[in-house]
Amino acid sequence: MNSNLKENNELVYSISSSSGAMKEDGLFTINVTLKPENIEIVKSAIYKEVENLKNNGISKPELLKAQNMIKTQSYYERESIENIADSVGYLSLFFNNTRFYEK
Repeated sequence: MNSNLKENNELVYSISSSSGAMKEDGLFTINVTLKPENIEIVKSAIYKEVENLKNNGISKPELLKAQNMIKTQSYYERESIENIADSVGYLSLFFNNTRFYEK
């Protein structure tokens, strides 16, 4: 979405997504900064991209890139005792498993 909406078509100033995974459910959000006149075009493009992902899945290179980003973030988060404690608390509370990400 970033390359399509931001770099190629210059419809948004910024676009990002995030997810919050819990044990049985979660939340996926897409955040966009844009000119008001582009709302409908951008909304339509986002829905189209989500449908494409639902129907065709994610490409192998995109999946590998995402996995590497998660691994890198996880390593950086382990650089302080406070971050390690936060991670252990989160994994214990929501997954009852402090080694959840090691699967």
